[in-house]
Amino acid sequence: FGSFWFWWRPKMPTPKNVFPVELPSDAGYPGLPINDNVPVLKTAFTFFNEQIRPRREFVVDEGSDKGGEWRKLEFGKEGGELFPVWTTTPWDLREFGLGVAMYFQTLQLLCVTFFLCGLFQAQAISFYKGQQYSDGQPGVTGLLRGSAICTRHDIVCLDPDCNSVGQTNLCNLGQVQANLDFTMTILLLILLAIVSMVQNNVSASLDESLQTAQDYSVMVLDPGENDSNPDDWQQFFSQFGHVTFVTVAKDNGPLVKAMAERRAIMREIIMMIGNGNPSTDPDDDGVLDTTWGDDNINFSTKIREESKIDNPTKKDKTRGLIMKIGVFGMKPMAKWVSALAAVNEKIQKALNDTQEKPFLPSKIFIT
Repeated sequence: FGSFWFWWRPKMPTPKNVFPVELPSDAGYPGLPINDNVPVLKTAFTFFNEQIRPRREFVVDEGSDKGGEWRKLEFGKEGGELFPVWTTTPWDLREFGLGVAMYFQTLQLLCVTFFLCGLFQAQAISFYKGQQYSDGQPGVTGLLRGSAICTRHDIVCLDPDCNSVGQTNLCNLGQVQANLDFTMTILLLILLAIVSMVQNNVSASLDESLQTAQDYSVMVLDPGENDSNPDDWQQFFSQFGHVTFVTVAKDNGPLVKAMAERRAIMREIIMMIGNGNPSTDPDDDGVLDTTWGDDNINFSTKIREESKIDNPTKKDKTRGLIMKIGVFGMKPMAKWVSALAAVNEKIQKALNDTQEKPFLPSKIFIT
């Protein structure tokens, strides 16, 4: 395995055009500095519960006579409390979206429906398990016990001379059980119809109670190639009412995806080499002007040094093995640098393409 890995492992590439001059300065921004402190599980769970998990707060609207209501706390905002498991209603979940609220509303209605159906079947289950139906259903175990399985059989002749024989069941379904089954079927159809009507009414109420930008926005799907000036759109739609925002979306999806991919790769590299020493130059160019260590080595030199460990410890060897296997998404520095060079080429190509074919407006949103 070791020989195979040595043969297959990609060599540390010589960075070529890794940081093109044409790239904008923010293309190299890896995000906020990474916290180098040792992870603490209790602190992590505290952050998860107080910052990440959905929370709610009691809000009283100014001038409202309703006395206030529970609303979802904005992501990243401190305070609030977690949504209770047993007392949270679908109405409280409307800010997660109509689909989430309707899902739990439907779940509640179906639970009530099938609970009532189960009550109707309780007598039938008791009858099928008893001695009167099939002598207690010997040999039937698990969830099948109490079903309509019959264990009482007899051999019967299928012709006058009894040359052909067959098996018949001796279990008889009671009239009470038949009536209960028929009643439950009718009740199930009625309850499903009620669920459908309740869903329509609840969905309308939830939709009206939650105001979003979609309720006040107009979307233009086919703008012209030169229709990218938001002032022109604001002036045109102002004749129909007040215009608050105009958003011009351009067909620069590949560039945006490449920039996001580059930032993710840079975050992984920074986690391996550390934050470094930020530049004090007023024209700081992000990671390109950052240095590491007392020798103030640059980024390219630092990533080369990181891939070479002269006297690896047991921890370094374990970490290296995990990165070779690729567990938890961990990769050797060589692979991250190769990925960084590849995504830089994508960005540079997208920027070069804009010289020949500028980004055109794809959609216009007027709010």
